[in-house]
Parts: sequence; C-alpha cells; structure tokens
Amino acid sequence: MAIAFKKGDQVRQVVPVIEGKVVDVAIVDGDVQFCVEYIGTDGEPHQRFFTEAEIEKAAEA
Repeated sequence: MAIAFKKGDQVRQVVPVIEGKVVDVAIVDGDVQFCVEYIGTDGEPHQRFFTEAEIEKAAEA
C-alpha cells in the first residue's frame, strides 16, 4: 500500500464548494439561516441551511 503523504507535508482538506440560490430564510435555534438549493456532485438537486457566516454572495454568471 502506497502512502500519499509523508510526515511534514503541508496539506489541505478537499471540500466540494456548494453554490446555488437562496430559496428560503428561517429562524433556526434563534439564528437566521438561509436555505440554499444546489446541484450536488451526484447531479441531483439538494437543499441545505447555512448561517450568514457560512456563505457569501457569488459572482453573477
């Protein structure tokens, strides 16, 4: 088994970027959250809630 990284390598987490449209705004546990609709890596539509600190406005296409 080959090891991809060695001790001391600088690495970063691979995280897919979710980009979509805000389709709802709700108060969840006392916090304003935004429901974002997006197409997942599986090609299917999904929805997920984010706090304001977790998202930012994307550039217009």
